Amino acid sequence: MKQLDLILENPGESSSSAYAVKLHGALMRLIDAKLSQKLHEESLRPYSLYTVEKKGSLILRLSAMSEEGYPLIKACEIANEFHLSGAQSEVRVIRRLIYDDITLDDMYGPVPLGFNLTFSSPTTYKQRERFQNWFSLPPLLTSVADKLRVFEGIDIPNDILYSIDDSVIIDDYELKSVTYNIKRNNVINGFQGQIKFSFVDPSSTLSATLMLLVRYACYCGIGAKTALGMGGISLVESF
Repeated sequence: MKQLDLILENPGESSSSAYAVKLHGALMRLIDAKLSQKLHEESLRPYSLYTVEKKGSLILRLSAMSEEGYPLIKACEIANEFHLSGAQSEVRVIRRLIYDDITLDDMYGPVPLGFNLTFSSPTTYKQRERFQNWFSLPPLLTSVADKLRVFEGIDIPNDILYSIDDSVIIDDYELKSVTYNIKRNNVINGFQGQIKFSFVDPSSTLSATLMLLVRYACYCGIGAKTALGMGGISLVESF
């Protein structure tokens, strides 16, 4: 798996989340047209991306879970600017942070006493045919488990996902409902913020399974629309 951050000039004309959709479109124009078309047709994308604002800059984090997504990483490694749809000028790349490649084996490890999740970009999941704007761990993890199954050959059944709730206690949270514009007249409900968990029993199999899922989610995103800027998370483990 590969991951990098691009520190970009902040165009400052819209929310940072809205730029993720435009950057996705710009990246698709930088790779082979046949691959771009194939990626558009796949229900589970082998990459995720999101944007956040920090110190006046716009940070794009791009992750790829398989070789099919690596051309997007390569495009970011060599691009010096991006032309975004509707922007008056090019968005310049200020700096790159390229992280060491990791494998799934690197995600197996000690289970902490607890962990903090930051939902850095609007996050959602679909339930009862609607995108939801409240936190619920099992449906958020469903897409993560689907990607683990497709890209890593690891099968975590859905009944395990719904048992995982019993392995953690929510110690604190600060979440708010938000909306996310995929395109004009396509507004998706979601939420954003932070949540702090502690494990009931860090030695249990459920605890180890949950840690694998959230560590993998730092690459594949969590919930829906992770290729278009939603579901970007960061993880801090507490030992």
